[in-house]
Formats: sequence, structure tokens, C-alpha cells
Amino acid sequence: LPDIDGFAVVEKLRGAGESLPVLFLTARDSVTDRVLGLKVGGDDYLTKPFALEEMLARLEALYRRASQASASDAPTTKKTIGEWILDTRQRRLKSAKEVIDLQPRECALLDLFADHAGRVLTKKFLLDKVWDIRFDPGTNVVDAMICRLRRKMDAPGRTSYIQTIRGQGYVFSTTT
Repeated sequence: LPDIDGFAVVEKLRGAGESLPVLFLTARDSVTDRVLGLKVGGDDYLTKPFALEEMLARLEALYRRASQASASDAPTTKKTIGEWILDTRQRRLKSAKEVIDLQPRECALLDLFADHAGRVLTKKFLLDKVWDIRFDPGTNVVDAMICRLRRKMDAPGRTSYIQTIRGQGYVFSTTT
């Protein structure tokens, strides 16, 4: 893009309330760039060179999730997570003190954690269920998303809702 980079474009879209799926397709392959792409609101990040089949699979997964999320007949789903209420339809996390808007993947990941509270979930399982990826792409997309959720949810000085179990995965607790 000549006058603005993709990160800024996505940041503006998300700031305007747009929830359309975003796949970064770029030569910028550093961990910093991948994490930034996800932090500004990207749903997936694919670096060049890439296999055409992988790109098509990622686009199909984005389309499928966007179609499911926009289904008008989807019931409002609210779950209590400790002091929070997760509204998966509005993609919001609410407490007595604040309301946090969630990106589609953040919401899907939190919803999955809430459904499996207390159980260790592997990165492979999370990649399959949230990103619809059935192989290890060799990125830290799961770690970056969990870091983002921790920053949004966790109160300073309190134990995190999401604990890392070294060599195994992550476990979610509804109490901190």
C-alpha cells in the first residue's frame, strides 16, 4: 500500500467497529510483525512464500467463521467467567467495572476456555478449534492471543485466569 500500511488499515477498520475477517498476506515475517498484525485486529497472518492450498484453507476457515458469527438466528449466549460475563453474540466481556469488546478469535478462544475450565488445553487443540488449523504452522499465534486476553482480563496483582502449563498447554480457571 503506497500511503498507509496494512496494520494501520486494520486498526482503522476495527476502530470503526468493522468485524469483517482479515487475513494478513505479507512478506513481513518477523515475530514482532505477526504479533502486531494480530494485536491490531487481524484474524490470521500468512507470510510469503506460502502454499496456495494453505492460503485457500485459511480463507475458507475465515469465511466459515464469519458466516457462523453473522447468522442472524444465532441465540445470544452468555457465560459467567468468574467476575465476568461473556456475551458471545456481541463479542463482549462485562464486569461490574468495565466492558471489553473482543475480536472474533479472542471471543472464540475465551468461549472455548470457558467450556473447558480446569482442563489443560494443548496448542494443537486450540489451533484446531479456534483457528481451524490442523497442523502446527510454527507461529506463536496462540501465545499472542492468550497474552492479549490476559492484558484485557486480568487485574494487576491477581493470578491470571489463563495459566501456562509448561510443555502441555494452557488451563483456564474461573476463579483467580
